[in-house]
Amino acid sequence: MDVEENNDDASEQGYDMHSDSPHPVNKTQIEIESTEIEDRDYVSLFEATKELTIASITCAGGLLLRRTTEIFNYMVLGRLGDPNLVSGAGLGNSTINMTLIALGLGFTGAIETLASRAFGRKNNYLAGCYYTRAQVILTIILIPICLLFWYLTPILIYLGQEVEVSKVAGRFVRAWIPGTFMFVQTEALRKFLVAQGQYSFMTKIQLVTAMLHPLWLYINVYCFNLSIEGVAFSTVITHSLNFLIAYVWITLDQSIVKEGCWHFVNKDSFIGYFEFLKFAIPSFLNLGLEVWSFQFIHFRAGFLGTTQLGASVILMNLQTFLFMAPFGTSLVASSLIGNSLGASKPKTANMYIKAIIATVTVITVTFTLCLMVFRHQIAAIFTTNEGIRQEMVTGILVTSLITFPDGLHTALFGIMKAMGYQHYGTPISFVCYWMFAVPIGYYLGTNSKYGLRGLWIGYPIGLTILCIISLYLILRTNFKKLSQKVVEKLEVQKLNLEKPS
Repeated sequence: MDVEENNDDASEQGYDMHSDSPHPVNKTQIEIESTEIEDRDYVSLFEATKELTIASITCAGGLLLRRTTEIFNYMVLGRLGDPNLVSGAGLGNSTINMTLIALGLGFTGAIETLASRAFGRKNNYLAGCYYTRAQVILTIILIPICLLFWYLTPILIYLGQEVEVSKVAGRFVRAWIPGTFMFVQTEALRKFLVAQGQYSFMTKIQLVTAMLHPLWLYINVYCFNLSIEGVAFSTVITHSLNFLIAYVWITLDQSIVKEGCWHFVNKDSFIGYFEFLKFAIPSFLNLGLEVWSFQFIHFRAGFLGTTQLGASVILMNLQTFLFMAPFGTSLVASSLIGNSLGASKPKTANMYIKAIIATVTVITVTFTLCLMVFRHQIAAIFTTNEGIRQEMVTGILVTSLITFPDGLHTALFGIMKAMGYQHYGTPISFVCYWMFAVPIGYYLGTNSKYGLRGLWIGYPIGLTILCIISLYLILRTNFKKLSQKVVEKLEVQKLNLEKPS
C-alpha cells in the first residue's frame, strides 16, 4: 500500500474531466486536471541537479555564515587560556541548542511545508499568513525559554555539573536573552524566503554581519574586558542585525518577495493555528529528539572532566558547522518539492528527490574524507591546550563517521517536510536516537576505556537505520495522489481567507 495521507484522498474520488462525464465536477477538480497536463514537461535529472546545487550552495552559505560566528566565538574563548570558559560556553550553547535552535529550526518546519505549497499554487497571500502565524507563535513560546536561561546556573549545579563551569554557562545564556527573539525570527524569515525561491537575500546580509562579528568580539572581549558576556553580546548584535536589516529592507522594497505575500500580522494570522501546529509540533519534535540526544551525550562528557568537555564542545560545533551544508540542501528540497506538489507536478517532485539524494551524498562523503585526513590540523586551529587537542584528534575519527548518514537523513527529512510527513518522523527519530545512539554511546562512554570517543559511537548506527526507514517511506509514496490532495487543501484554505482590500 502506498504511504500517503488517505483520509478524504482526492485520488479516490474518480475525477473525470470529459464533457460527457456523469460525475459532477467542481472548480478544485478542474484546477487539478489542468495542472496535471503541465507536468508532462518535467525537468530532467541534470536540470534538477543543477538548480538544486546552485540553490543549495547559496542557501547553505547563509547557514554556514551563521555557524561561522560561533566558530569565531570558540576561537576567541579557546585562546583566553581558561578551559572553564570553553566548557561553560559549551554548556550554555547546549542549552540554547536544546531550546532556542530546536525551536527556531524545528517549529518553523511548518513554513517549509505550508508556505512552499502555497507559493507553488501561486496563493501568495496565504503563504504570507503562514509566516505571520509563525511570528506570533514563536514569540509566545520564547517566554518560558527566557525564564530557563535566567535560572540556568542553579539548574546545572543541581544536575551535577561543575560549579565554576555552571556559573560561566549561566552568565553566557543570560547575556544571550536579548537575542532570542531576533534569532528565531531570523530563522522563520529565512524559511519563508526559501519557500518562494529567494535563496540569496539572507546569505548576502549574513556575509556582511559575519565579517563584522570579529569586530564586535574584539570590542566586547578585548576592549571592554567582558569575557564570556562579551562573546554573548557580540552574538546578540550579529543575530539582531541579520533580522532587522532583512525585515526593514523587505518592508521598504517588497520587490524582493513575491507579490502579495508580505504583510504584517492581521486577523488572518490568528486563524488556522491547528493546521499550522499539526506540522510545526512534529517538525520541532523531530529536530528536538536529534538535538537533545546530541546534547545529552555532550552533557555526559561533562562528567569525564574539563578537558574532555572542552574537546566535546569543539567537536560538537565542528559537526554542527558541517551539518549546515546538507541542512541548506534540506531547506531547498522542501521549497522545490513543496512548490512542485502545490503546482500539481509530481514527476518534477520525483526528479528533485533523485537530485537531492545524489547531491547530499557527494557533499557528505567529501566532508568525511577531509575530516579523517586533516584531523590534526583541524584540532590545532581550535585550541592550544595539548590535552584538548589530543582528545579532538581521536574524537574526529569517530565523529567523521556521523557526517554521511546525518547529512543524508537531514536531506530526506527536508523531503518529508515538503510531503507533510513530519508525523512519521517523530517515532522513527525516537527509536533511532534514544533506543540506539544514546544507549550505546552512554554505555561505551561511561563504562569502558573509550571515554569521549565512546559517547559518539552509537550515532553512525542509529542514523543509518533512520536513513533506511525514511528512504523507504519516500520511495513508497504515490506523488500524484499526494499532489492532488495538497491542491484541494490549498483551494479550501484560499476560500476560507478574505484578503484585505
